[in-house]
Amino acid sequence: MDREQQSQTPTTQRERFIRISEVQALTGLGKSTIYDAIRQSQFPSSVPLPGGRVAWLQSEISDWQRARIALRDTPKVRPCHQPEKDRK
Repeated sequence: MDREQQSQTPTTQRERFIRISEVQALTGLGKSTIYDAIRQSQFPSSVPLPGGRVAWLQSEISDWQRARIALRDTPKVRPCHQPEKDRK
């Protein structure tokens, strides 16, 4: 397989770093909400970059979005209502 064919193969996608402003735009979340969710292990962690900067992997943000959609689409199991026994 030549170099051009490899770059067009869907499984060989280049990873992309995105900054907080793009994470906010993609998710609709505010900065403090993102950092709170990271602390609670409910959101992908940032990757340290040179100069004290951080970024996120776009693939991890996409995975998080897909997981949220799957959570929304999963049928909720509700407990059956069982009538209380007569109290005499």
